[in-house]
Amino acid sequence: MKISFVIDSMANSGGRERVISILSSVFAEKYSTEILVFDNNKESFYKLESKVNIKNLCRTFESKNKLAKVANKIKIAMNLRKYLKRNEPDIVISLSMRYLNLFLSIVCINLKSKFIATEHCDYFKTPFLFRILKRVFYKKFDYVVTLTEKDRKIYNKFIKNVECIKNPVSFKIEKIPSSDEKKNIVLSVGRLTYQKGYDMLIDAWSKVVEYKKDWKLIIVGEGELKEELINKIKNKLLEDYVEIAPTTKKIIQYYLKSSIYVMSSRWEGLPMVLIEAMECGLPCVSFDCETGPSDLIKNNYNGVLVEANNVERLTYEMLNLMENKEVRIKYGNNSRKEAQKYSIENIKIDWERILG
Repeated sequence: MKISFVIDSMANSGGRERVISILSSVFAEKYSTEILVFDNNKESFYKLESKVNIKNLCRTFESKNKLAKVANKIKIAMNLRKYLKRNEPDIVISLSMRYLNLFLSIVCINLKSKFIATEHCDYFKTPFLFRILKRVFYKKFDYVVTLTEKDRKIYNKFIKNVECIKNPVSFKIEKIPSSDEKKNIVLSVGRLTYQKGYDMLIDAWSKVVEYKKDWKLIIVGEGELKEELINKIKNKLLEDYVEIAPTTKKIIQYYLKSSIYVMSSRWEGLPMVLIEAMECGLPCVSFDCETGPSDLIKNNYNGVLVEANNVERLTYEMLNLMENKEVRIKYGNNSRKEAQKYSIENIKIDWERILG
Protein backbone atom coordinates (compact mmCIF):
# COMPACT_ATOMS: atom_id res chain seq x y z
CA MET A 1 0.00 0.00 0.00
CA LYS A 2 1.20 3.50 -0.84
CA ILE A 3 0.19 6.49 1.29
CA SER A 4 0.64 10.12 0.22
CA PHE A 5 0.35 12.87 2.83
CA VAL A 6 -0.43 16.36 1.51
CA ILE A 7 0.58 19.59 3.26
CA ASP A 8 1.80 23.00 2.10
CA SER A 9 5.20 22.67 3.79
CA MET A 10 7.11 20.57 6.31
CA ALA A 11 9.62 23.31 7.10
CA ASN A 12 7.45 24.87 9.82
CA SER A 13 7.28 23.84 13.48
CA GLY A 14 3.50 23.68 13.85
CA GLY A 15 1.14 20.98 15.05
CA ARG A 16 0.15 19.71 11.59
CA GLU A 17 3.78 19.23 10.64
CA ARG A 18 4.39 17.43 13.91
CA VAL A 19 1.44 15.08 13.30
CA ILE A 20 2.57 14.23 9.76
CA SER A 21 6.10 13.56 10.95
CA ILE A 22 4.76 11.07 13.51
CA LEU A 23 2.16 9.34 11.33
CA SER A 24 4.31 9.11 8.20
CA SER A 25 7.21 7.64 10.16
CA VAL A 26 4.97 5.06 11.84
CA PHE A 27 3.21 4.10 8.60
CA ALA A 28 6.57 3.81 6.83
CA GLU A 29 7.27 0.71 8.92
CA LYS A 30 4.51 -1.08 7.01
CA TYR A 31 3.65 0.97 3.91
CA SER A 32 5.32 3.00 1.18
CA THR A 33 4.96 6.56 2.50
CA GLU A 34 5.61 10.00 1.01
CA ILE A 35 4.83 13.64 1.83
CA LEU A 36 3.75 16.01 -0.95
CA VAL A 37 4.59 19.69 -0.33
CA PHE A 38 4.34 22.94 -2.24
CA ASP A 39 7.52 24.83 -1.45
CA ASN A 40 11.18 24.62 -2.39
CA ASN A 41 12.23 23.35 1.02
CA LYS A 42 12.46 19.56 1.08
CA GLU A 43 13.73 19.59 4.66
CA SER A 44 11.40 18.79 7.53
CA PHE A 45 11.61 20.72 10.80
CA TYR A 46 10.76 17.48 12.57
CA LYS A 47 12.72 14.28 12.15
CA LEU A 48 11.40 11.75 9.63
CA GLU A 49 12.23 8.11 9.08
CA SER A 50 14.65 7.61 6.19
CA LYS A 51 11.99 5.66 4.29
CA VAL A 52 9.72 8.73 4.11
CA ASN A 53 10.21 10.82 0.97
CA ILE A 54 9.33 14.51 0.67
CA LYS A 55 8.32 15.53 -2.85
CA ASN A 56 7.85 19.15 -3.93
CA LEU A 57 5.10 19.51 -6.53
CA CYS A 58 5.41 23.24 -7.10
CA ARG A 59 6.54 26.37 -5.32
CA THR A 60 4.04 28.65 -3.64
CA PHE A 61 4.75 32.35 -3.27
CA GLU A 62 3.45 35.25 -1.23
CA SER A 63 1.72 38.06 -3.08
CA LYS A 64 -0.65 40.88 -2.21
CA ASN A 65 -2.15 40.68 -5.69
CA LYS A 66 -5.41 38.73 -5.52
CA LEU A 67 -5.14 37.46 -9.09
CA ALA A 68 -1.61 36.19 -8.41
CA LYS A 69 -2.86 34.39 -5.30
CA VAL A 70 -5.65 32.72 -7.25
CA ALA A 71 -3.26 31.75 -10.06
CA ASN A 72 -0.91 30.23 -7.51
CA LYS A 73 -3.67 28.15 -5.93
CA ILE A 74 -4.83 26.92 -9.35
CA LYS A 75 -1.27 25.88 -10.16
CA ILE A 76 -1.10 23.90 -6.92
CA ALA A 77 -4.39 22.14 -7.70
CA MET A 78 -3.36 21.28 -11.26
CA ASN A 79 0.03 19.93 -10.24
CA LEU A 80 -1.47 17.90 -7.42
CA ARG A 81 -4.10 16.31 -9.66
CA LYS A 82 -1.51 15.57 -12.35
CA TYR A 83 0.76 13.86 -9.83
CA LEU A 84 -2.01 11.81 -8.20
CA LYS A 85 -3.42 10.71 -11.55
CA ARG A 86 0.00 9.58 -12.75
CA ASN A 87 1.17 7.86 -9.55
CA GLU A 88 -2.12 6.54 -8.16
CA PRO A 89 -1.31 6.23 -4.44
CA ASP A 90 -3.72 3.95 -2.60
CA ILE A 91 -4.51 6.55 0.06
CA VAL A 92 -4.16 10.34 0.10
CA ILE A 93 -4.30 12.11 3.48
CA SER A 94 -4.47 15.89 3.56
CA LEU A 95 -3.71 17.92 6.68
CA SER A 96 -5.00 21.39 6.07
CA MET A 97 -6.06 24.53 7.88
CA ARG A 98 -8.08 26.02 5.02
CA TYR A 99 -7.69 25.88 1.26
CA LEU A 100 -5.74 22.64 0.74
CA ASN A 101 -8.54 20.28 1.74
CA LEU A 102 -10.98 22.17 -0.46
CA PHE A 103 -8.63 21.90 -3.41
CA LEU A 104 -8.14 18.21 -2.78
CA SER A 105 -11.92 17.65 -2.68
CA ILE A 106 -12.09 19.02 -6.24
CA VAL A 107 -8.85 17.43 -7.41
CA CYS A 108 -9.94 13.96 -6.28
CA ILE A 109 -12.94 13.75 -8.62
CA ASN A 110 -12.73 10.59 -10.79
CA LEU A 111 -9.38 9.53 -9.34
CA LYS A 112 -8.87 6.00 -8.02
CA SER A 113 -7.20 6.80 -4.69
CA LYS A 114 -8.94 6.79 -1.33
CA PHE A 115 -9.06 10.37 -0.05
CA ILE A 116 -9.02 11.39 3.62
CA ALA A 117 -9.16 15.00 4.80
CA THR A 118 -8.15 15.93 8.33
CA GLU A 119 -9.42 19.16 9.86
CA HIS A 120 -7.08 20.86 12.34
CA CYS A 121 -9.10 23.98 13.10
CA ASP A 122 -12.35 24.81 14.86
CA TYR A 123 -15.06 24.66 12.14
CA PHE A 124 -16.53 28.04 13.04
CA LYS A 125 -13.15 29.78 12.88
CA THR A 126 -12.98 29.24 9.12
CA PRO A 127 -14.47 31.96 6.87
CA PHE A 128 -18.17 31.68 6.04
CA LEU A 129 -17.51 31.02 2.34
CA PHE A 130 -15.16 28.16 3.23
CA ARG A 131 -17.84 26.62 5.44
CA ILE A 132 -20.35 26.71 2.58
CA LEU A 133 -17.85 25.15 0.16
CA LYS A 134 -17.02 22.43 2.67
CA ARG A 135 -20.67 21.40 2.84
CA VAL A 136 -20.68 20.94 -0.95
CA PHE A 137 -17.27 19.48 -1.76
CA TYR A 138 -16.28 17.50 1.34
CA LYS A 139 -18.83 14.85 0.35
CA LYS A 140 -16.26 13.78 -2.26
CA PHE A 141 -13.92 12.50 0.46
CA ASP A 142 -13.97 8.89 1.59
CA TYR A 143 -13.41 10.12 5.15
CA VAL A 144 -13.15 13.38 7.02
CA VAL A 145 -11.14 13.20 10.25
CA THR A 146 -11.65 15.76 13.01
CA LEU A 147 -9.63 16.26 16.17
CA THR A 148 -12.53 16.93 18.53
CA GLU A 149 -15.96 15.42 19.12
CA LYS A 150 -17.55 18.86 18.79
CA ASP A 151 -16.25 19.20 15.24
CA ARG A 152 -17.13 15.58 14.41
CA LYS A 153 -20.77 16.24 15.27
CA ILE A 154 -20.78 19.40 13.13
CA TYR A 155 -19.31 17.70 10.05
CA ASN A 156 -21.56 14.67 10.56
CA LYS A 157 -24.56 16.87 9.82
CA PHE A 158 -23.57 17.09 6.14
CA ILE A 159 -20.99 14.30 5.66
CA LYS A 160 -21.56 10.59 6.27
CA ASN A 161 -18.08 9.24 7.01
CA VAL A 162 -16.61 11.38 9.78
CA GLU A 163 -14.20 10.07 12.41
CA CYS A 164 -12.67 11.77 15.44
CA ILE A 165 -9.01 10.77 15.80
CA LYS A 166 -6.89 12.61 18.33
CA ASN A 167 -3.36 13.85 17.75
CA PRO A 168 -0.70 11.46 19.07
CA VAL A 169 1.86 12.53 21.64
CA SER A 170 5.08 13.19 19.76
CA PHE A 171 7.55 11.76 22.28
CA LYS A 172 7.67 9.52 25.32
CA ILE A 173 9.30 10.65 28.56
CA GLU A 174 10.49 7.79 30.77
CA LYS A 175 11.26 9.93 33.82
CA ILE A 176 10.35 13.51 34.63
CA PRO A 177 12.26 15.76 37.05
CA SER A 178 10.96 16.05 40.59
CA SER A 179 9.20 19.25 41.60
CA ASP A 180 12.34 20.32 43.46
CA GLU A 181 14.37 20.01 40.25
CA LYS A 182 12.01 22.20 38.28
CA LYS A 183 12.37 25.96 38.01
CA ASN A 184 9.87 28.72 38.68
CA ILE A 185 8.89 28.88 35.02
CA VAL A 186 5.48 29.13 33.41
CA LEU A 187 5.80 27.92 29.83
CA SER A 188 3.81 28.52 26.65
CA VAL A 189 4.70 27.22 23.18
CA GLY A 190 3.21 28.36 19.88
CA ARG A 191 3.21 30.67 16.91
CA LEU A 192 3.29 34.37 17.74
CA THR A 193 -0.04 35.16 16.12
CA TYR A 194 -3.35 36.71 17.12
CA GLN A 195 -4.90 33.25 17.49
CA LYS A 196 -2.54 32.28 20.31
CA GLY A 197 -3.55 35.23 22.49
CA TYR A 198 -0.10 36.11 23.81
CA ASP A 199 -1.16 39.74 24.12
CA MET A 200 -3.64 38.61 26.78
CA LEU A 201 -1.08 36.35 28.43
CA ILE A 202 1.38 39.24 28.77
CA ASP A 203 -1.40 41.38 30.26
CA ALA A 204 -2.09 38.63 32.78
CA TRP A 205 1.61 38.26 33.58
CA SER A 206 1.94 41.97 34.29
CA LYS A 207 -0.45 41.33 37.20
CA VAL A 208 1.31 38.13 38.25
CA VAL A 209 4.64 39.90 38.81
CA GLU A 210 3.02 42.24 41.31
CA TYR A 211 2.86 39.20 43.61
CA LYS A 212 5.46 36.77 42.22
CA LYS A 213 8.69 38.37 41.10
CA ASP A 214 10.61 35.11 41.48
CA TRP A 215 8.72 33.45 38.59
CA LYS A 216 9.34 33.82 34.87
CA LEU A 217 7.12 33.42 31.81
CA ILE A 218 8.81 31.82 28.79
CA ILE A 219 7.08 31.87 25.41
CA VAL A 220 8.72 29.67 22.77
CA GLY A 221 7.85 30.49 19.18
CA GLU A 222 8.17 32.67 16.11
CA GLY A 223 5.59 34.62 14.16
CA GLU A 224 4.27 37.82 12.68
CA LEU A 225 3.53 39.47 16.05
CA LYS A 226 6.99 38.98 17.54
CA GLU A 227 8.04 42.64 17.43
CA GLU A 228 4.65 43.78 18.68
CA LEU A 229 4.84 41.41 21.64
CA ILE A 230 8.43 42.41 22.43
CA ASN A 231 7.34 46.06 22.48
CA LYS A 232 4.43 45.20 24.75
CA ILE A 233 6.82 43.48 27.16
CA LYS A 234 9.07 46.56 27.16
CA ASN A 235 6.19 48.98 27.64
CA LYS A 236 4.99 47.03 30.65
CA LEU A 237 8.55 46.85 32.05
CA LEU A 238 8.51 43.05 31.99
CA GLU A 239 11.90 42.39 30.35
CA ASP A 240 13.15 40.65 33.51
CA TYR A 241 10.03 38.52 33.85
CA VAL A 242 9.08 37.48 30.30
CA GLU A 243 11.27 35.80 27.70
CA ILE A 244 10.38 35.09 24.07
CA ALA A 245 12.62 32.23 22.97
CA PRO A 246 13.06 31.10 19.35
CA THR A 247 11.55 27.91 18.00
CA THR A 248 13.77 24.95 18.80
CA LYS A 249 14.00 21.24 18.05
CA LYS A 250 14.97 20.75 21.70
CA ILE A 251 11.60 21.85 23.05
CA ILE A 252 11.49 18.95 25.52
CA GLN A 253 14.14 20.72 27.60
CA TYR A 254 11.75 23.63 28.15
CA TYR A 255 8.90 21.35 29.19
CA LEU A 256 11.02 19.43 31.66
CA LYS A 257 12.42 22.46 33.48
CA SER A 258 9.08 24.28 33.75
CA SER A 259 6.55 24.01 36.57
CA ILE A 260 3.33 25.11 34.84
CA TYR A 261 2.06 25.17 31.26
CA VAL A 262 -0.28 27.96 30.14
CA MET A 263 -2.34 28.36 26.97
CA SER A 264 -4.00 31.66 26.09
CA SER A 265 -5.41 30.80 22.65
CA ARG A 266 -8.51 32.47 21.28
CA TRP A 267 -9.29 29.27 19.36
CA GLU A 268 -7.69 25.87 18.79
CA GLY A 269 -8.11 22.50 17.12
CA LEU A 270 -6.56 19.90 19.40
CA PRO A 271 -3.33 21.54 20.58
CA MET A 272 -0.28 19.29 20.30
CA VAL A 273 1.57 21.46 22.81
CA LEU A 274 -0.95 20.63 25.54
CA ILE A 275 -0.51 16.91 24.88
CA GLU A 276 3.26 17.35 25.00
CA ALA A 277 3.04 19.33 28.24
CA MET A 278 0.90 16.58 29.75
CA GLU A 279 3.40 13.90 28.71
CA CYS A 280 6.06 15.93 30.55
CA GLY A 281 3.97 15.97 33.71
CA LEU A 282 2.97 19.64 33.70
CA PRO A 283 -0.19 21.03 35.29
CA CYS A 284 -1.99 23.02 32.60
CA VAL A 285 -3.92 26.28 32.70
CA SER A 286 -5.84 27.27 29.59
CA PHE A 287 -8.59 29.49 28.28
CA ASP A 288 -11.62 27.30 27.61
CA CYS A 289 -11.98 28.25 23.94
CA GLU A 290 -14.66 26.59 21.83
CA THR A 291 -12.71 23.42 20.99
CA GLY A 292 -9.44 21.86 22.05
CA PRO A 293 -8.38 22.50 25.66
CA SER A 294 -11.54 21.01 27.19
CA ASP A 295 -10.83 17.77 25.29
CA LEU A 296 -7.50 17.48 27.09
CA ILE A 297 -7.85 19.23 30.45
CA LYS A 298 -10.17 17.85 33.12
CA ASN A 299 -10.90 20.82 35.32
CA ASN A 300 -9.22 20.57 38.73
CA TYR A 301 -7.80 17.14 37.81
CA ASN A 302 -4.82 17.73 35.52
CA GLY A 303 -5.23 21.47 35.19
CA VAL A 304 -7.63 24.38 35.15
CA LEU A 305 -9.95 25.66 32.42
CA VAL A 306 -10.49 29.42 32.52
CA GLU A 307 -13.37 31.32 30.94
CA ALA A 308 -12.28 32.25 27.41
CA ASN A 309 -10.40 35.57 27.19
CA ASN A 310 -10.85 36.30 30.90
CA VAL A 311 -7.44 37.80 31.69
CA GLU A 312 -8.17 38.42 35.37
CA ARG A 313 -9.20 34.81 35.92
CA LEU A 314 -6.14 33.56 34.04
CA THR A 315 -3.98 35.67 36.36
CA TYR A 316 -5.72 34.24 39.42
CA GLU A 317 -5.37 30.60 38.34
CA MET A 318 -1.68 30.96 37.50
CA LEU A 319 -1.02 32.56 40.88
CA ASN A 320 -3.02 29.86 42.61
CA LEU A 321 -0.86 27.11 41.10
CA MET A 322 2.33 29.02 41.88
CA GLU A 323 1.27 29.17 45.53
CA ASN A 324 0.29 25.49 45.78
CA LYS A 325 3.15 23.09 45.13
CA GLU A 326 1.14 20.04 46.21
CA VAL A 327 -1.62 20.88 43.74
CA ARG A 328 0.95 21.31 40.98
CA ILE A 329 2.36 17.86 41.74
CA LYS A 330 -1.12 16.30 41.82
CA TYR A 331 -2.20 17.88 38.53
CA GLY A 332 1.15 17.03 36.93
CA ASN A 333 0.88 13.35 37.87
CA ASN A 334 -2.64 13.25 36.48
CA SER A 335 -1.44 14.91 33.27
CA ARG A 336 0.96 12.02 32.75
CA LYS A 337 -1.89 9.55 33.17
CA GLU A 338 -4.10 11.43 30.70
CA ALA A 339 -1.30 11.65 28.13
CA GLN A 340 -1.23 7.85 27.84
CA LYS A 341 -4.52 8.03 25.92
CA TYR A 342 -2.66 9.78 23.11
CA SER A 343 0.16 7.29 22.68
CA ILE A 344 1.02 6.54 19.06
CA GLU A 345 0.10 2.90 19.71
CA ASN A 346 -3.49 3.91 20.54
CA ILE A 347 -3.84 6.51 17.78
CA LYS A 348 -2.38 4.12 15.19
CA ILE A 349 -5.23 1.67 15.87
CA ASP A 350 -7.78 4.39 15.04
CA TRP A 351 -6.00 5.23 11.79
CA GLU A 352 -5.60 1.59 10.74
CA ARG A 353 -9.36 1.19 11.07
CA ILE A 354 -10.12 3.76 8.36
CA LEU A 355 -7.14 2.99 6.14
CA GLY A 356 -8.69 -0.42 5.48
